[in-house]
Amino acid sequence: MTRRIFIAGLCGSLLAPAVLADDADEKAIAAAAKSLEGTWVITELEYDGRSAKGDALKPQPRKTYSKDGTSKNERDGTVTKEGFWKIVGVNGKVVHLNETPTNKKETVEAILEFIDRDSFRMCAAVPGGEKRPTKFEIPKGNRSLLLATYKRFKE
Repeated sequence: MTRRIFIAGLCGSLLAPAVLADDADEKAIAAAAKSLEGTWVITELEYDGRSAKGDALKPQPRKTYSKDGTSKNERDGTVTKEGFWKIVGVNGKVVHLNETPTNKKETVEAILEFIDRDSFRMCAAVPGGEKRPTKFEIPKGNRSLLLATYKRFKE
């Protein structure tokens, strides 16, 4: 009987860190999701060896992440894409984000990192390209990744 109690206690103590880690992951995901909610504008964009910022991005593209998990892209007051978003993991400061358009054709896998409360940078795989990026950089000649910096939109 004592042996069974010891083994049960040992198994419980080995499983407890895994349960706590899952709980910590869920809290980190929830905190990142809350930080991402709102409307953002792209202030800098890099793709296919070219970059744009400032006046080159006028009118500024907007992206809205709603609390209910929906998202939309707008440019010049016109909605250009709608879909769903979900944070699927947090690894230190790097947030793993999936975005799926309403037509559910292809999920865009991205990583993002908050610079401060009102800005973040994102590296995303272009649909049909690579899987989730691992770094915030685009190798020369790569046409399957884009890198963007966003600032919180304030009217």
